[in-house]
Amino acid sequence: MADIPDVKTFVEEWFYGTPLERLTRHDLRRWLAYVFYSDDVPTDCPKYDWTAIDAMVDQLYIRAGVREPLAAEGPLYSSNPCIRHTLDEFECAERPLIAYVVTMGMDVLAALVLAQVGFERHVVGTGCSYWYRGGSTPKMSAEDPSEDPVVFVHGIGAGLLMYIPMVLRMAAECRTRQLFLLELRYVSMQLEANVPSQDDTLGAISHMLAAHGVTSAHWMGHSLGSVVCSWVCKDAPQCVSGLTLIDPVVFLLCRRDVAYNFLYREPTTGLQVIMWYFVVRTSQELHIAHAIRRHFWWYNNILFPEELPRHCSTNEVAASIFLSSCDQIADTPAVHALLQRGVQANSPDEPHAPIRVTMWEGLTHGESLLRPHYYSMALAALHT
Repeated sequence: MADIPDVKTFVEEWFYGTPLERLTRHDLRRWLAYVFYSDDVPTDCPKYDWTAIDAMVDQLYIRAGVREPLAAEGPLYSSNPCIRHTLDEFECAERPLIAYVVTMGMDVLAALVLAQVGFERHVVGTGCSYWYRGGSTPKMSAEDPSEDPVVFVHGIGAGLLMYIPMVLRMAAECRTRQLFLLELRYVSMQLEANVPSQDDTLGAISHMLAAHGVTSAHWMGHSLGSVVCSWVCKDAPQCVSGLTLIDPVVFLLCRRDVAYNFLYREPTTGLQVIMWYFVVRTSQELHIAHAIRRHFWWYNNILFPEELPRHCSTNEVAASIFLSSCDQIADTPAVHALLQRGVQANSPDEPHAPIRVTMWEGLTHGESLLRPHYYSMALAALHT
Protein backbone atom coordinates (compact mmCIF):
# COMPACT_ATOMS: atom_id res chain seq x y z
CA MET A 1 0.00 0.00 0.00
CA ALA A 2 3.05 2.26 0.17
CA ASP A 3 2.60 3.08 -3.53
CA ILE A 4 -1.10 3.98 -3.05
CA PRO A 5 -1.25 7.54 -1.66
CA ASP A 6 -5.05 7.78 -1.90
CA VAL A 7 -6.54 4.55 -0.58
CA LYS A 8 -10.13 5.75 -0.89
CA THR A 9 -9.82 6.51 -4.61
CA PHE A 10 -7.83 3.30 -5.14
CA VAL A 11 -10.68 1.16 -3.78
CA GLU A 12 -13.45 3.15 -5.44
CA GLU A 13 -11.83 2.76 -8.87
CA TRP A 14 -12.02 -1.03 -8.58
CA PHE A 15 -15.75 -0.63 -7.85
CA TYR A 16 -16.45 1.52 -10.95
CA GLY A 17 -16.39 4.71 -8.89
CA THR A 18 -18.85 3.62 -6.19
CA PRO A 19 -18.12 5.73 -3.07
CA LEU A 20 -16.33 3.79 -0.36
CA GLU A 21 -18.98 4.96 2.12
CA ARG A 22 -21.48 2.79 0.23
CA LEU A 23 -19.28 -0.30 0.15
CA THR A 24 -20.03 -2.84 2.85
CA ARG A 25 -17.63 -5.29 4.45
CA HIS A 26 -19.17 -7.98 2.25
CA ASP A 27 -18.31 -5.97 -0.87
CA LEU A 28 -14.71 -5.54 0.23
CA ARG A 29 -14.38 -9.16 1.36
CA ARG A 30 -15.60 -10.40 -2.02
CA TRP A 31 -13.24 -8.03 -3.85
CA LEU A 32 -10.20 -9.01 -1.77
CA ALA A 33 -11.03 -12.70 -2.20
CA TYR A 34 -10.77 -12.11 -5.92
CA VAL A 35 -7.66 -9.92 -5.67
CA PHE A 36 -5.69 -12.49 -3.70
CA TYR A 37 -7.28 -15.80 -4.70
CA SER A 38 -8.70 -15.08 -8.19
CA ASP A 39 -11.90 -16.74 -7.08
CA ASP A 40 -15.57 -15.91 -6.64
CA VAL A 41 -16.58 -17.34 -3.31
CA PRO A 42 -19.19 -16.64 -0.65
CA THR A 43 -17.73 -14.42 2.04
CA ASP A 44 -18.33 -17.13 4.64
CA CYS A 45 -16.55 -19.89 2.71
CA PRO A 46 -14.19 -21.73 5.12
CA LYS A 47 -11.70 -22.37 2.31
CA TYR A 48 -9.94 -19.03 2.83
CA ASP A 49 -8.42 -17.13 5.72
CA TRP A 50 -11.17 -14.59 6.31
CA THR A 51 -9.46 -13.38 9.48
CA ALA A 52 -6.60 -11.99 7.40
CA ILE A 53 -9.02 -10.56 4.84
CA ASP A 54 -11.08 -8.90 7.58
CA ALA A 55 -7.89 -7.36 8.97
CA MET A 56 -7.19 -5.92 5.52
CA VAL A 57 -10.74 -4.58 5.29
CA ASP A 58 -10.25 -2.87 8.66
CA GLN A 59 -7.04 -1.27 7.39
CA LEU A 60 -8.75 -0.06 4.22
CA TYR A 61 -11.44 1.74 6.20
CA ILE A 62 -8.85 3.21 8.59
CA ARG A 63 -6.40 4.37 5.91
CA ALA A 64 -9.20 5.79 3.79
CA GLY A 65 -10.63 7.66 6.77
CA VAL A 66 -14.09 6.21 6.18
CA ARG A 67 -16.46 4.80 8.79
CA GLU A 68 -17.59 1.27 8.06
CA PRO A 69 -21.35 1.13 7.37
CA LEU A 70 -23.29 -0.54 10.14
CA ALA A 71 -24.90 -3.88 9.38
CA ALA A 72 -28.32 -2.29 9.62
CA GLU A 73 -27.35 0.30 7.00
CA GLY A 74 -26.70 -2.10 4.18
CA PRO A 75 -27.32 -5.61 2.82
CA LEU A 76 -25.73 -8.65 4.41
CA TYR A 77 -24.21 -9.68 1.08
CA SER A 78 -22.06 -8.14 -1.63
CA SER A 79 -24.22 -5.88 -3.79
CA ASN A 80 -21.77 -3.55 -5.57
CA PRO A 81 -19.99 -4.90 -8.67
CA CYS A 82 -16.23 -4.63 -8.98
CA ILE A 83 -13.71 -5.26 -11.74
CA ARG A 84 -12.83 -8.96 -11.88
CA HIS A 85 -11.59 -9.40 -15.42
CA THR A 86 -10.62 -13.07 -15.09
CA LEU A 87 -14.15 -13.93 -13.89
CA ASP A 88 -16.41 -11.36 -15.55
CA GLU A 89 -18.35 -12.23 -18.67
CA PHE A 90 -16.98 -10.50 -21.73
CA GLU A 91 -17.71 -9.76 -25.34
CA CYS A 92 -15.50 -11.30 -27.98
CA ALA A 93 -15.76 -12.20 -31.62
CA GLU A 94 -13.80 -14.05 -34.20
CA ARG A 95 -12.67 -11.83 -37.02
CA PRO A 96 -13.82 -12.50 -40.58
CA LEU A 97 -11.80 -15.20 -42.30
CA ILE A 98 -10.16 -12.61 -44.52
CA ALA A 99 -8.79 -10.86 -41.41
CA TYR A 100 -7.01 -14.03 -40.30
CA VAL A 101 -5.77 -14.63 -43.84
CA VAL A 102 -4.28 -11.13 -43.80
CA THR A 103 -2.62 -11.54 -40.40
CA MET A 104 -1.26 -14.94 -41.41
CA GLY A 105 0.06 -13.34 -44.57
CA MET A 106 1.71 -10.68 -42.42
CA ASP A 107 3.27 -13.46 -40.37
CA VAL A 108 4.67 -15.06 -43.53
CA LEU A 109 6.01 -11.71 -44.71
CA ALA A 110 7.72 -11.14 -41.37
CA ALA A 111 9.23 -14.63 -41.59
CA LEU A 112 10.64 -13.90 -45.05
CA VAL A 113 12.20 -10.65 -43.89
CA LEU A 114 13.68 -12.20 -40.76
CA ALA A 115 15.11 -15.13 -42.74
CA GLN A 116 16.77 -12.67 -45.12
CA VAL A 117 18.72 -11.09 -42.26
CA GLY A 118 19.85 -14.38 -40.77
CA PHE A 119 17.13 -15.38 -38.31
CA GLU A 120 15.94 -18.98 -37.97
CA ARG A 121 12.69 -20.05 -36.34
CA HIS A 122 12.66 -22.63 -33.55
CA VAL A 123 9.83 -24.28 -31.65
CA VAL A 124 10.34 -25.21 -28.03
CA GLY A 125 7.85 -26.67 -25.58
CA THR A 126 4.12 -26.45 -26.21
CA GLY A 127 2.97 -23.31 -27.98
CA CYS A 128 6.33 -21.51 -27.62
CA SER A 129 8.48 -20.42 -30.54
CA TYR A 130 11.25 -17.94 -31.22
CA TRP A 131 13.53 -16.56 -33.92
CA TYR A 132 17.29 -16.74 -33.43
CA ARG A 133 20.26 -15.09 -35.09
CA GLY A 134 23.75 -15.96 -33.95
CA GLY A 135 26.32 -13.24 -33.38
CA SER A 136 29.70 -13.09 -35.07
CA THR A 137 31.49 -13.16 -31.72
CA PRO A 138 29.03 -14.51 -29.16
CA LYS A 139 29.99 -13.58 -25.62
CA MET A 140 28.36 -14.89 -22.51
CA SER A 141 30.45 -12.96 -19.99
CA ALA A 142 28.56 -10.42 -17.93
CA GLU A 143 31.68 -8.24 -17.69
CA ASP A 144 30.70 -6.40 -20.88
CA PRO A 145 26.91 -5.99 -20.98
CA SER A 146 27.11 -4.29 -24.39
CA GLU A 147 27.95 -7.69 -25.89
CA ASP A 148 25.34 -9.74 -24.06
CA PRO A 149 22.72 -11.59 -26.12
CA VAL A 150 19.40 -9.77 -26.56
CA VAL A 151 15.95 -11.30 -26.09
CA PHE A 152 13.02 -9.26 -27.44
CA VAL A 153 9.38 -9.98 -26.55
CA HIS A 154 6.61 -8.31 -28.58
CA GLY A 155 3.18 -7.15 -27.48
CA ILE A 156 -0.43 -7.66 -28.56
CA GLY A 157 -1.25 -7.14 -32.22
CA ALA A 158 -0.27 -8.86 -35.43
CA GLY A 159 2.99 -10.42 -34.33
CA LEU A 160 6.53 -9.47 -35.26
CA LEU A 161 5.74 -7.68 -38.53
CA MET A 162 4.80 -4.56 -36.56
CA TYR A 163 8.31 -4.54 -35.13
CA ILE A 164 10.28 -5.27 -38.31
CA PRO A 165 11.74 -1.74 -38.74
CA MET A 166 12.98 -1.76 -35.14
CA VAL A 167 14.22 -5.35 -35.38
CA LEU A 168 16.15 -4.61 -38.57
CA ARG A 169 17.88 -1.69 -36.90
CA MET A 170 18.57 -3.84 -33.85
CA ALA A 171 20.11 -6.52 -36.07
CA ALA A 172 22.30 -3.92 -37.79
CA GLU A 173 23.46 -2.34 -34.53
CA CYS A 174 24.04 -5.66 -32.73
CA ARG A 175 25.92 -7.61 -35.40
CA THR A 176 28.20 -9.29 -32.88
CA ARG A 177 25.43 -10.26 -30.49
CA GLN A 178 23.07 -13.21 -30.39
CA LEU A 179 19.48 -12.11 -30.92
CA PHE A 180 16.29 -13.88 -29.85
CA LEU A 181 12.78 -12.81 -30.84
CA LEU A 182 10.25 -14.58 -28.63
CA GLU A 183 6.85 -15.13 -30.26
CA LEU A 184 3.55 -14.82 -28.39
CA ARG A 185 1.30 -16.24 -31.07
CA TYR A 186 -1.76 -16.39 -28.82
CA VAL A 187 -1.93 -12.58 -28.85
CA SER A 188 -1.02 -12.19 -32.53
CA MET A 189 -4.36 -13.05 -34.21
CA GLN A 190 -2.97 -16.36 -35.46
CA LEU A 191 -5.91 -18.62 -34.48
CA GLU A 192 -3.80 -19.88 -31.58
CA ALA A 193 -5.99 -21.04 -28.70
CA ASN A 194 -3.24 -22.52 -26.54
CA VAL A 195 -1.91 -20.09 -23.93
CA PRO A 196 1.26 -21.44 -22.29
CA SER A 197 1.32 -21.00 -18.54
CA GLN A 198 3.94 -18.93 -16.78
CA ASP A 199 5.81 -22.09 -15.80
CA ASP A 200 5.63 -23.48 -19.35
CA THR A 201 6.90 -20.19 -20.78
CA LEU A 202 9.79 -20.00 -18.32
CA GLY A 203 10.64 -23.62 -19.03
CA ALA A 204 10.68 -22.93 -22.77
CA ILE A 205 12.90 -19.88 -22.21
CA SER A 206 15.32 -21.96 -20.15
CA HIS A 207 15.58 -24.52 -22.95
CA MET A 208 15.92 -21.75 -25.55
CA LEU A 209 18.86 -20.14 -23.79
CA ALA A 210 20.54 -23.45 -22.99
CA ALA A 211 20.24 -24.61 -26.60
CA HIS A 212 22.40 -21.67 -27.69
CA GLY A 213 24.82 -21.67 -24.78
CA VAL A 214 23.43 -18.51 -23.21
CA THR A 215 23.39 -18.03 -19.46
CA SER A 216 22.37 -14.37 -19.28
CA ALA A 217 20.89 -11.84 -21.69
CA HIS A 218 19.60 -8.31 -22.01
CA TRP A 219 15.80 -8.52 -22.08
CA MET A 220 13.66 -6.10 -24.05
CA GLY A 221 9.87 -6.07 -23.99
CA HIS A 222 7.12 -3.93 -25.45
CA SER A 223 3.66 -3.62 -23.86
CA LEU A 224 2.43 -7.15 -23.02
CA GLY A 225 5.94 -8.41 -23.72
CA SER A 226 6.96 -6.69 -20.50
CA VAL A 227 4.97 -9.36 -18.64
CA VAL A 228 7.29 -12.14 -19.84
CA CYS A 229 10.26 -9.94 -18.93
CA SER A 230 8.75 -9.50 -15.47
CA TRP A 231 8.47 -13.27 -15.03
CA VAL A 232 12.12 -13.76 -15.93
CA CYS A 233 13.29 -10.93 -13.66
CA LYS A 234 11.49 -12.49 -10.70
CA ASP A 235 11.84 -16.22 -11.31
CA ALA A 236 15.18 -16.40 -13.16
CA PRO A 237 17.11 -13.22 -12.28
CA GLN A 238 20.38 -14.96 -13.08
CA CYS A 239 19.28 -14.92 -16.74
CA VAL A 240 18.89 -11.12 -16.82
CA SER A 241 21.96 -8.92 -17.28
CA GLY A 242 19.91 -5.91 -18.37
CA LEU A 243 16.34 -4.85 -19.05
CA THR A 244 14.71 -2.41 -21.47
CA LEU A 245 10.94 -1.90 -21.36
CA ILE A 246 8.86 0.15 -23.81
CA ASP A 247 5.29 1.07 -22.81
CA PRO A 248 5.38 -1.48 -19.97
CA VAL A 249 2.16 -2.70 -18.37
CA VAL A 250 3.76 -4.41 -15.36
CA PHE A 251 4.16 -1.52 -12.92
CA LEU A 252 1.42 -0.65 -10.40
CA LEU A 253 -0.74 -3.56 -11.55
CA CYS A 254 -2.32 -3.51 -8.10
CA ARG A 255 -4.26 -0.52 -9.44
CA ARG A 256 -7.16 -0.94 -11.82
CA ASP A 257 -5.74 1.21 -14.66
CA VAL A 258 -4.41 -1.46 -17.05
CA ALA A 259 -7.39 -3.81 -16.67
CA TYR A 260 -9.99 -1.05 -16.87
CA ASN A 261 -8.44 0.95 -19.70
CA PHE A 262 -7.74 -2.08 -21.87
CA LEU A 263 -10.85 -4.14 -21.22
CA TYR A 264 -13.68 -2.00 -19.83
CA ARG A 265 -13.42 1.69 -20.65
CA GLU A 266 -15.70 3.14 -23.28
CA PRO A 267 -13.90 5.78 -25.39
CA THR A 268 -15.01 9.34 -24.72
CA THR A 269 -12.41 11.44 -26.54
CA GLY A 270 -11.11 11.44 -30.09
CA LEU A 271 -7.77 10.01 -29.00
CA GLN A 272 -9.48 7.28 -27.00
CA VAL A 273 -11.61 6.36 -30.01
CA ILE A 274 -8.48 5.99 -32.14
CA MET A 275 -6.73 3.94 -29.45
CA TRP A 276 -9.86 1.83 -28.95
CA TYR A 277 -10.04 0.97 -32.64
CA PHE A 278 -6.37 0.13 -33.15
CA VAL A 279 -5.42 -1.24 -29.72
CA VAL A 280 -8.32 -1.95 -27.37
CA ARG A 281 -10.57 -3.42 -30.07
CA THR A 282 -7.83 -5.97 -30.63
CA SER A 283 -8.52 -7.30 -27.12
CA GLN A 284 -11.99 -8.41 -28.27
CA GLU A 285 -10.59 -10.86 -30.80
CA LEU A 286 -11.56 -14.34 -29.58
CA HIS A 287 -8.12 -15.77 -28.83
CA ILE A 288 -6.62 -12.54 -27.52
CA ALA A 289 -9.66 -12.02 -25.28
CA HIS A 290 -9.27 -15.56 -23.94
CA ALA A 291 -5.57 -14.97 -23.21
CA ILE A 292 -6.06 -11.64 -21.43
CA ARG A 293 -9.39 -12.32 -19.73
CA ARG A 294 -8.52 -15.74 -18.37
CA HIS A 295 -4.71 -15.83 -18.13
CA PHE A 296 -3.63 -12.40 -16.83
CA TRP A 297 -3.16 -12.40 -13.05
CA TRP A 298 -1.83 -9.17 -11.61
CA TYR A 299 0.09 -10.76 -8.74
CA ASN A 300 2.08 -12.94 -11.17
CA ASN A 301 2.76 -10.14 -13.64
CA ILE A 302 3.47 -7.11 -11.45
CA LEU A 303 7.07 -5.91 -11.28
CA PHE A 304 8.35 -3.84 -8.38
CA PRO A 305 11.36 -1.50 -8.69
CA GLU A 306 13.22 -3.68 -6.18
CA GLU A 307 12.97 -6.59 -8.65
CA LEU A 308 14.75 -4.80 -11.48
CA PRO A 309 18.15 -6.31 -12.40
CA ARG A 310 21.40 -4.95 -11.01
CA HIS A 311 24.78 -4.68 -12.73
CA CYS A 312 27.00 -7.47 -11.40
CA SER A 313 30.02 -5.25 -10.70
CA THR A 314 28.62 -1.77 -9.96
CA ASN A 315 25.28 -2.85 -8.43
CA GLU A 316 23.59 -0.06 -10.40
CA VAL A 317 20.07 -0.71 -11.65
CA ALA A 318 20.56 -2.31 -15.07
CA ALA A 319 17.22 -1.23 -16.50
CA SER A 320 15.93 1.46 -18.86
CA ILE A 321 12.20 2.21 -18.90
CA PHE A 322 10.50 4.19 -21.69
CA LEU A 323 7.00 5.57 -21.12
CA SER A 324 4.55 7.43 -23.37
CA SER A 325 2.93 10.45 -21.74
CA CYS A 326 -0.41 9.94 -23.54
CA ASP A 327 -0.53 6.19 -22.94
CA GLN A 328 -4.20 5.19 -22.91
CA ILE A 329 -3.59 1.92 -21.06
CA ALA A 330 -1.15 2.52 -18.20
CA ASP A 331 -1.19 5.52 -15.87
CA THR A 332 2.26 6.65 -16.98
CA PRO A 333 2.47 9.76 -14.74
CA ALA A 334 2.00 7.50 -11.71
CA VAL A 335 4.44 4.91 -13.08
CA HIS A 336 6.96 7.65 -13.86
CA ALA A 337 6.67 8.99 -10.30
CA LEU A 338 7.14 5.48 -8.89
CA LEU A 339 10.27 4.82 -10.95
CA GLN A 340 11.78 8.24 -10.33
CA ARG A 341 11.84 7.45 -6.62
CA GLY A 342 14.34 4.73 -7.48
CA VAL A 343 14.92 1.40 -5.77
CA GLN A 344 14.53 1.50 -2.03
CA ALA A 345 17.78 0.79 -0.18
CA ASN A 346 18.10 -1.91 2.45
CA SER A 347 19.12 0.67 5.02
CA PRO A 348 17.38 4.01 5.67
CA ASP A 349 20.82 5.63 5.68
CA GLU A 350 21.52 4.56 2.11
CA PRO A 351 20.22 6.58 -0.87
CA HIS A 352 17.73 5.04 -3.27
CA ALA A 353 19.30 3.54 -6.38
CA PRO A 354 18.22 5.59 -9.43
CA ILE A 355 16.38 4.03 -12.37
CA ARG A 356 16.82 5.24 -15.94
CA VAL A 357 13.31 6.27 -16.94
CA THR A 358 12.34 8.34 -19.98
CA MET A 359 8.94 9.92 -20.59
CA TRP A 360 8.17 10.46 -24.28
CA GLU A 361 5.98 13.55 -24.35
CA GLY A 362 2.94 13.46 -26.62
CA LEU A 363 3.19 9.80 -27.60
CA THR A 364 0.41 7.23 -27.19
CA HIS A 365 0.77 3.54 -26.43
CA GLY A 366 2.78 1.87 -29.20
CA GLU A 367 3.32 5.05 -31.20
CA SER A 368 7.08 4.85 -30.69
CA LEU A 369 7.15 1.83 -33.02
CA LEU A 370 6.24 4.16 -35.89
CA ARG A 371 8.90 6.74 -35.07
CA PRO A 372 12.56 5.78 -35.63
CA HIS A 373 13.79 8.60 -33.40
CA TYR A 374 12.08 7.08 -30.38
CA TYR A 375 12.72 3.39 -30.88
CA SER A 376 16.36 4.26 -31.61
CA MET A 377 16.53 5.68 -28.09
CA ALA A 378 15.30 2.35 -26.73
CA LEU A 379 17.79 0.41 -28.85
CA ALA A 380 20.61 2.60 -27.54
CA ALA A 381 19.79 1.29 -24.06
CA LEU A 382 20.93 -2.17 -25.22
CA HIS A 383 24.50 -0.89 -25.22
CA THR A 384 24.54 0.47 -21.66
